[in-house]
Amino acid sequence: MLKFDFVIVGAGIGGLYLGNYLEQQKKSYLIIESRSGMGGRIQTCAVDGISFELGAARILSNHYKALSIIEKLGLEIEEQHSSDSPVYWENKWYASQDEIVDFNHYPNPISLFEEILSEYSILDLASFQSFAPKEWDKMLTRTWLEQKGIPYDVARLFFLGDIDVNLEQITLYESLFFYLINLIDKEGKIYRLKGGMHQIIEKLKTSLNVLTDQNVNAVLKCQSGFNVSTRDFTIACKYVIFTCALSALSRIDLPETAKINLSNWMNVGHYGSSVKGYFRLKNNPFPNHNYLVSDIPLRMIRRSDHLWEFYLPSLKFTWDSLTIEQKLKAYFGEANLEALNIQNYRDAPFYGCYWNYHSGNFHKIFDAAETNCLDDGIFSVGEHFSLNPNWIEGTLESVDRLMTKLSAY
Repeated sequence: MLKFDFVIVGAGIGGLYLGNYLEQQKKSYLIIESRSGMGGRIQTCAVDGISFELGAARILSNHYKALSIIEKLGLEIEEQHSSDSPVYWENKWYASQDEIVDFNHYPNPISLFEEILSEYSILDLASFQSFAPKEWDKMLTRTWLEQKGIPYDVARLFFLGDIDVNLEQITLYESLFFYLINLIDKEGKIYRLKGGMHQIIEKLKTSLNVLTDQNVNAVLKCQSGFNVSTRDFTIACKYVIFTCALSALSRIDLPETAKINLSNWMNVGHYGSSVKGYFRLKNNPFPNHNYLVSDIPLRMIRRSDHLWEFYLPSLKFTWDSLTIEQKLKAYFGEANLEALNIQNYRDAPFYGCYWNYHSGNFHKIFDAAETNCLDDGIFSVGEHFSLNPNWIEGTLESVDRLMTKLSAY
């Protein structure tokens, strides 16, 4: 039987980052990955030498943990320009949102934040960052905006391209941090990694103790800790740390207490109907634009003369290939769409990492983020256990917090 102090389940950025920490601490560990490759939610594909991200795609200038690790690994970032983007609205392209609605007649988004700060007696940005995410789904709702004189369609335009919009509520959790960049740092920027995010994985995985092509089937308590069972091995360990998606974790046979805690977390719910991919145009009708958004909202980023990357987020809807193809043909011309490649999150290995922010459940997410302990000696880390809603930064934050706990062992 194999024996280690720590077993890490999942070889995404969280598992590899944690593995590097344990390697430096000269701890005994094993990382187990169900797939033949590593990377988890980081997936880079290349077309004609141009990289596309089917997973984690961007880094903000206030993502200090991510920027720090990129610098340490000797990798390079480049700015992603996405401001002043043309908008497709009601069957017509506009140069910007300002051509559709005169936003001078409505409150500025920053003033809305200031009003919320006042209404909830939040005195500074530090308090805002720690308090607002827990209550955000109760604060910035469609009804609240309409009470401030902002119709729903105008509200959608306010946040088009930054958030997921459903019919009842504008979920601004992720966009909160985009706007906070502008509040804290007037020079705030959005970056992507030159050559693709997969380079982080390639650098991190060097010299780590990783067992691939092995699904973890069960974690059983024993006198000295736990026995972790895979298809071909049984591994004895003192601590088990899950860095995989919760949907994958839910398929593993766990000790009873861990099952109950996981069930409570899973009841908050997650979604997997967003899609990513790329499309190729025969002729590019927007040679001077690098970023387009539509009223779905569908975000499109130009990577070359004819290749575009797209992202279609959704809390409420499922998008099939035919629907997306019809939308793109409407935008660019019936005969102009040459190729379409779609990656559905539901089929991706990282499906299940998202939480669905329904009113009344939101606080449970952050209860989990504070504890992230399934049972004595069993932990789960990842973006879904952080206060930062970004795949990379949130995951690194969650692992760092766990490292603090592990330092006591």
